[in-house]
Amino acid sequence: MLLAESTASLVDRDLRDLGEHRFKDLLAAERVYQLGGRDFPPLRSLGRTNLPVAAWPLLGRERELDEIRNLVADGGRLVTVTGPGGSGKTRLALQAAGELSEWFLDGTFFVALAPLRDTRSVRSAVALAVGLQPDDDVAAWLASRRVLLVLDNLEHLQGVAAIVSEFLVGDVVVLATSRGPLHLSAERELSLEPLQNEAAAELFVSRAAAAGRPVAADATVIAVCRRLDNLPLAIELAAARAKLLPPAALLERLDAALRVVAGGAIDLPERQRTLRATIEWSHDLLDPHARAVFRRLSVFRGSFTLDAAEAIAGAELDQLEALLDQSLVKALGDDRFFLLETLRRYARERLDEAGETADYALRHAHWYLERVETVYPDRLGARQPEILIWYDAEKDNLRAMVDRLADASPSAAARAAFLLHFFWRARSAAVEEEERLRALLALDDLPQQSRPALLVRLSDVEMHLGQVEEAGALAREALDLAEPGTEPHWLAVAELAFDAQHRGDAEEAVRLGRQALAEAETLDDTIRIQAIGLLATILLDANRAHDARPLYERFVHEARSGGLPSFETIGLADLGRLDLFEHDYESAHTAYAAALTQLRGRGDKYYEPEMLRGLGLASLGLGRRRDARALFAEMLELALSTTETYSRYVAQALSGIALAADPADADRGARLRGAVAQLNRDADVAMNAYSEEEDELERRFERKLLGALGNDAREPDKATVSTLTLEETIALAQSLCDDPKQAAADL
Repeated sequence: MLLAESTASLVDRDLRDLGEHRFKDLLAAERVYQLGGRDFPPLRSLGRTNLPVAAWPLLGRERELDEIRNLVADGGRLVTVTGPGGSGKTRLALQAAGELSEWFLDGTFFVALAPLRDTRSVRSAVALAVGLQPDDDVAAWLASRRVLLVLDNLEHLQGVAAIVSEFLVGDVVVLATSRGPLHLSAERELSLEPLQNEAAAELFVSRAAAAGRPVAADATVIAVCRRLDNLPLAIELAAARAKLLPPAALLERLDAALRVVAGGAIDLPERQRTLRATIEWSHDLLDPHARAVFRRLSVFRGSFTLDAAEAIAGAELDQLEALLDQSLVKALGDDRFFLLETLRRYARERLDEAGETADYALRHAHWYLERVETVYPDRLGARQPEILIWYDAEKDNLRAMVDRLADASPSAAARAAFLLHFFWRARSAAVEEEERLRALLALDDLPQQSRPALLVRLSDVEMHLGQVEEAGALAREALDLAEPGTEPHWLAVAELAFDAQHRGDAEEAVRLGRQALAEAETLDDTIRIQAIGLLATILLDANRAHDARPLYERFVHEARSGGLPSFETIGLADLGRLDLFEHDYESAHTAYAAALTQLRGRGDKYYEPEMLRGLGLASLGLGRRRDARALFAEMLELALSTTETYSRYVAQALSGIALAADPADADRGARLRGAVAQLNRDADVAMNAYSEEEDELERRFERKLLGALGNDAREPDKATVSTLTLEETIALAQSLCDDPKQAAADL
């Protein structure tokens, strides 16, 4: 017997807490208790999913739910729920996804596409929803998984069908909502009809009760719903007025509103005219100030906070409360609100009619630019996790900010893009950043003084993407244009130092590194500390470890005293790398362990693979093979969860497992090393992108393993060419490891 928490509190018996669970009704999670001590079978609650919490149960869609379930069970790969705005497509798709979630062991994911304005952003939106980085190859990740994707609101994205087709790989099923079909060969369309009378009346009664007026599902309520064509959104909007008006009065006023609209938008289908009339009726019952706030809220993309609504739309609490009461605005947790897409489009029409669109769009853009300016100085300090959470919540509004500033004030758009670099980098959105920077640089009216900031950011992006020559050319152009003593000028010098390092000109790299440090002394403390770390890294890679160590120690000390925990973490890892080069494995282990602890404490996964690798190499140097295998296995799992492509991190993790193989598994370890070497050649993957010293470090460990084998014919360059696929190589590596979770817990 299972009990909800509300019931469990009334039972005077020993209960077993089974934790919080969400179930297929999609309502909020609740704590569940078991009566008695026997083991209860696993609960059929939702597994890996980001499906939003529903405000109320789905009513009257049993037939449609069965149809979707049957379509998927019969092998349907793409099911598109179509219908006019307000017909309940999203709510049905969410419920169907909840019902089907147990069929998709790798996850059920919801992707809201209404805020997007660029079809190219769909891939990154899906990547983020499934837990990848924006630039990761989401189609490759999906190819080996059984996943259900819910793609909501597709109709406004031109050419989106081609992108959706990319997701129909492996055992992936796509459940889409749109006003019309996608016209793909795999598509099965479910055209959503209005609710039946009984279900429509039940919905009205439920929403009226929530508004504070209990009513019965009598003939008058049925008449109200039928007058609204039994459209769920129209019913919800009308029921919100039940607090003030009984059903009979509602029916009378609805009749009047629909007679008015019948002489107007005759080009719309009848149901859409009905919905529009219902929205207009709810809108016209607002006072003039609340109407103004409602239309001005349409400038937001995605959700927004109360302070943003106050500052941009002039909203006051009473007005926002009125909009919530009329279901024209929805509330989210954590002080956030949003407009349903149908309502947002109507509000935007009203904003256009009032001639306020340009003014309030710019208010929106400038307010968000001020917010980015405010948080930018603290981006690397103790507030970094809080700031990244803010960015994740506001990313759609920040995209709108850049778009609007690009049209109205290119210099402000350039400033915004320069400041957003940190967020794009932290969220691995290099491709999006590259596209936006190039679009801004191509503007005819971009002021010359704004170009260096964009060029130097683009140089860093190209370096990150491996386009070294392009990065160097962009940095040189930025240096020629930038004013000395400014951050863009300093960044250009730093980028050219990295360019020299990549070209193998160690002397020039050191010279530029020293120049960057000298220039940074005249800028703020954050830049100065960055410059110290930059010069230390250049010296280390120039085989001048004795000069690098004091700079790294200074870097860590100043980062700690300056309240820059992310810099402190990077500095500790750099000291660990230096210790590895100098064979001080105990110190390296201590440094990397501290860095990894700090990283995980902030929830930052960007550098985690590097930390795991360093800690694994240190453990290997100390002879702790089992610990090293667990760390490399964890690195492999993390790398594979981020991308299915054969990345440098995947290669390093596989190689590390081979090096750390138990002596009893020496033959299989050597076979794994040969397979990795062949995969590296086939995929043209460089194990270490920056330092020959790291290559030598790894070769030293490899020689130790070969010595244990007593057979140097197994060296990769002498071995028979491996025929193992990537999947077979990964399976071989995993077979060499202990249980990685148990081993990692023992560390």
